[in-house]
Amino acid sequence: MPLPGSRKMWGGDEERDLTRHVRDLRVRWAGREVSIPLSAFADLGQPDSMTIAVLGSQSAVVLIKGGEESTGYVARLLLERGVLKRRRVSLRGFEREFWEETRYSGPVETN
Repeated sequence: MPLPGSRKMWGGDEERDLTRHVRDLRVRWAGREVSIPLSAFADLGQPDSMTIAVLGSQSAVVLIKGGEESTGYVARLLLERGVLKRRRVSLRGFEREFWEETRYSGPVETN
């Protein structure tokens, strides 16, 4: 069954409705769940793979790849100290030319 509004999602095109999307994303950092808003992943259609790469003791990136051949994308969710800081989604093959980025403030640390 096609997803409503799927032609406007990452991975969609004007001719074909998408049938899959990322509808839930849960990440645990140091034993607790990271707060990831729905807006960080709800527009990612036709997901193919998801991996987590640790960038050091304080940061990691969640990589989500998906879409069709001509509409493939790579989404990168950057986590720093267990907080989502940035999301960057780009068109595969044209990652420097076609992309969007969102920055998140996250919770305020009190120490």
